[in-house]
Amino acid sequence: MNRLWVKRIGVTAALWVVLCVVAAIIGSRPRPLLLGAGLLAVAAVTWLVSDLAAQAEMVSWDAGYQPYQRVRGDDVRVRRLLHLLQDTSHPETFTRDLHPLLVELVDDRLDTRYGVDRHEHPQAARQLLGEDLLAFVTTPPPARASTDPRYLSAILTRIESL
Repeated sequence: MNRLWVKRIGVTAALWVVLCVVAAIIGSRPRPLLLGAGLLAVAAVTWLVSDLAAQAEMVSWDAGYQPYQRVRGDDVRVRRLLHLLQDTSHPETFTRDLHPLLVELVDDRLDTRYGVDRHEHPQAARQLLGEDLLAFVTTPPPARASTDPRYLSAILTRIESL
């Protein structure tokens, strides 16, 4: 037996003897076995709590809030636009999905950068857009042009320069 258990049993036995003597002195006619069983139960719980507390580690709950850092291109709209630009093999996809999205982007750029609404101020929009981009915005390009990467690159460059 190691030293800790000898100390625990010795303290418990000494406490049992003291309790029995004190109970006898005050005249309460103690039952030594019952008193010993109760003291042993309390001692066992105390030892268990003591041993478990000694094994517990300190926990730090102050991790703090770390906001999610967005990665460039993490926006769903940007990913959709990228997907549509990469899938130019189907002209109907361009006409149905990509062209309206690019027209909306042009209208948004006109409104936020210059305060011009293309429908309310067509002359100002014509002057800002130029003939090539205005033609693109008003009517979808022919099918063969919509699958040409150089044509799309020129249109995107023109939209970015707005």
